[in-house]
Amino acid sequence: MTHFYRKVLPDTCLDICSPKGKAIFKEAMQAGNMECYFVLASQFRTQEEPSFCGLSTLVMVLNTLSVDPGKVWKGPWRWYHENMLDCCVPLKLVEQHGITMKQFECLAECNGLIVDSHPANSSTSVEDFRKLIQDIVVQSTKVLVASYSREALQQTGAGHYSPIAGYHSQTDTVLLMDVARFKYPPHWVEISLLYEAMKVYDPVTKEPRGYMVLERDDTSEQPVLFRMLNITSSQHSNDITSVIDRWRQCLRSNPGDKPDECSDSFIETTTHKFLEMLKEFRDNEVMLTSRIHPSKCLCLSDEHAAAVTDIISALSQTELFKIVQRSTGIAESRQSLKMNSLFTTNCKESSCSNCKCASGNVKKCVACVESLEAAHYISILLLSWPCDCSCMEACNNSLSTLLETERNNLPDSLRNEITYITKMIKIMLKHTLSCCSPS
Repeated sequence: MTHFYRKVLPDTCLDICSPKGKAIFKEAMQAGNMECYFVLASQFRTQEEPSFCGLSTLVMVLNTLSVDPGKVWKGPWRWYHENMLDCCVPLKLVEQHGITMKQFECLAECNGLIVDSHPANSSTSVEDFRKLIQDIVVQSTKVLVASYSREALQQTGAGHYSPIAGYHSQTDTVLLMDVARFKYPPHWVEISLLYEAMKVYDPVTKEPRGYMVLERDDTSEQPVLFRMLNITSSQHSNDITSVIDRWRQCLRSNPGDKPDECSDSFIETTTHKFLEMLKEFRDNEVMLTSRIHPSKCLCLSDEHAAAVTDIISALSQTELFKIVQRSTGIAESRQSLKMNSLFTTNCKESSCSNCKCASGNVKKCVACVESLEAAHYISILLLSWPCDCSCMEACNNSLSTLLETERNNLPDSLRNEITYITKMIKIMLKHTLSCCSPS
């Protein structure tokens, strides 16, 4: 295998460290067109895999905009890293193929960003792009990311993502913070050339690339306990429409004239069909997991530990959970469905509950987290499933009646988890089906 140590920039690009590159930087900074550079430079990183330019660019943006992942990176620190961006697309597939613009948008929205996406097609122009650049570079609360073809810039490689960190009006160039730092340094590129590079079609989507404005969604609350991965299987996303249609028909059915004539057995049957739908969606890939492992509970504050305990206790006391627990027990005893492939349940062995230094709240939290089973995850998904979006309308049977009753009587902590997961499902379905939009 041939090895390389960096690449020489083509004449279409100007190294930021060259004498002219430095002069342009100075002039752009004096003109006030480098405000976004400093926050981006403080989080500038090198992509860890050859195909991770999209993930690394997104990690750089998330940390630049001070988005709390709500999940520990290492030690006690919560910080974004590429391996946390495993919703929407499995990391093993990203390593092989990279990500499309739609997948980038899905990942960004799932991780607390507002995305304003602009494909480089007939609906936009280079003048629109230039005007947007001029607006973005004078502030530091939004980031502009370009998705473009390297070949159009006469660089080696194919599709790529880079944040735009500055603008020099005299040369009409922008500064690209290329996360493939092992290959090219940050460099200046003419706006007109970059725009042409964004118009090159992505061979995967058969659509042009483009640019995105990203900003932090301050209305988005991070969940305390549950963590959503993807709704659809990486192998069968094209079949999701037919699966949802069958589930919609199931929700529309009603075995009796009145809701109270519907027995628990009907709800159990409907729940079983929901589980079958999930299995078709994910094809044995994990869909929902816990953010917290029992061995990590000692790292939680008393307040956080108490919140986790309240969520699990409240969920376990719902009528829905009891029905789901019976239904999953029957399904697994008949070996008709194996639910552990969809949900990662935590190991039952933990020394934390016997730790003398653990507070009472933490010990209760450990016991509750250790008690999580498939029925908890399924109940959360049923409560979170967006029956109000267009593809899931007309829910009218005893299950939907029960779900509505349960939602109206939940404590705030559990309602926040459900609101978050509902938003994640809508985002993922929107990018898969274009039939749901996050509220």
